[in-house]
Amino acid sequence: MPDSTVWHTDTIAITLADSSGRWTGKGWESIYQSETFVKSVRTLHPGNYTIKVMHGMKDKSLQGMNDVGIRVEKQHIDN
Repeated sequence: MPDSTVWHTDTIAITLADSSGRWTGKGWESIYQSETFVKSVRTLHPGNYTIKVMHGMKDKSLQGMNDVGIRVEKQHIDN
């Protein structure tokens, strides 16, 4: 973040597996992708930002979860 302050904190619930343990989302074999859209809260200014992702499960590590990716896209608003 340009001024090193916390800009936004949020909690987002994402279901990654169903009640029988099968992964949700699109994928094959052991690689799956789930998308969650988060509404923008304000305009980002050019600069470097740090995004931290933490899980809220009881277990310290999540079995079968190796990587998390984030994609930030410009929102296109139709007038």
